[in-house]
Amino acid sequence: MSAKTVSPAKPKAADNEIVITRVFNAPRALVYQAWTNPVHLARWWGPRGFTNPRCEMDVRPGGIIRINMRAPNGTVYPMAGIYLELIEPEQITFTSGALDEKGTQLFEFLHVVHFSEKNGKTTLTIRSRVVKTTPEAAKYIGGFEAGMTQSLEKLAEDLMHHGEPIVMKRTFDAPAEKVWRAISTTEGLALWFIELKEFKPEVGFKFQFAGKCDDHGGNKPQHCCQITEVVPGKKIAYTWRVDGLEGCSLVTMELTPEDGQTHLLLTHSGIGTFPKVDHLAIGKFQAGWTHLIDTKLVPYLAGTESVESGPLVLERTFNAPISLIWRAITNKDDFKEWYFELDEFKAEVGFEFQFVVDHAGNTYDHRCRVTEVIPGKKLAYTWRYHGHEGDSLVTFELFPEGNHQTRLKLTHTGLETFPPTPAFARANFNQGWTKLISTDLNEYVEKANH
Repeated sequence: MSAKTVSPAKPKAADNEIVITRVFNAPRALVYQAWTNPVHLARWWGPRGFTNPRCEMDVRPGGIIRINMRAPNGTVYPMAGIYLELIEPEQITFTSGALDEKGTQLFEFLHVVHFSEKNGKTTLTIRSRVVKTTPEAAKYIGGFEAGMTQSLEKLAEDLMHHGEPIVMKRTFDAPAEKVWRAISTTEGLALWFIELKEFKPEVGFKFQFAGKCDDHGGNKPQHCCQITEVVPGKKIAYTWRVDGLEGCSLVTMELTPEDGQTHLLLTHSGIGTFPKVDHLAIGKFQAGWTHLIDTKLVPYLAGTESVESGPLVLERTFNAPISLIWRAITNKDDFKEWYFELDEFKAEVGFEFQFVVDHAGNTYDHRCRVTEVIPGKKLAYTWRYHGHEGDSLVTFELFPEGNHQTRLKLTHTGLETFPPTPAFARANFNQGWTKLISTDLNEYVEKANH
């Protein structure tokens, strides 16, 4: 975190301070962007009914702010100010004041805007006081608190319209150090995400890359990012925008180690700020992140450096209630939509079932037996191959999440008991389960929800 400042003139009067506080259901970096991006600020600045046909912001210490506010009756109220201090994404200090018809400032407010975040929500606190005034300023100053309150209401509505964030949770069979290298180094990112000339996990570092989806004009959009937060080994966040287009989003990756494994929580918020075009739709980002994490990052982390023994664990959060996911993993009619087609299946301890899979010219006869059932919560069954050594255990566990979502945790233990041949390699199970859970089951759930 770095701070840049210019020294303001000392106020001539210690007028009463106005303090306004509001909590926004959005991450701090996104709210901070709404205050420092002229396109964003123009959408919400000013009382209800006002628009901002001119909104120019030189966002740096000493930079000028010029905004023309147009009232519902067409009257234009010009204002200007200066940025004094910027501590991204924690605090902005600036001055502002209305101008008369000659461009002379009628008064000057000194504002200190503080941003703090907890549990994905942002508390915004504005401290404002008059440091210069004229006799003509009274009517403007008297309406400041009501006007700013309405502005923040508009900002909350604007942030709400940005839509729900993408939230993905995964558990990797890899130590946190390895996952951190994968998301925070040039070499690691190149193996699953993007190839960059340079990447530094430092606040303020900027990077960009060409998108893989064209904009239907034959062009590859240029994606521009800037790191806003780094907690080494635990968290990295960066803004994500598209060059030449409105909108700014925020990507956050958080790591939590547990018993040699690592939980990843990825949040991508603010996608709704982008133009409503196909290649920037939230579904495109969802599919993109799913592909990158499940088909590239997972295999990389399960490579030669990963643990080759112990359980295989996959987690996925679905936008569906537990009842739908439970039905998907226990009903034979639902099985055939995403899993395997069975003659019969009963979620009862002791029930045995089998299915045959042909792969690479070989036939694999799967034999399974249900060992544990907790309705709506847990299903476990043995998994072995007729004619081959070894016996493993597959466990599905369901957990309720917020907003009627369900987190599924799949654990497959005993893989090391199978023959040490390429056909029974751990990577093959990892790839197979990833496709079944993250692609096939997800598609089934989305279709069933509609």
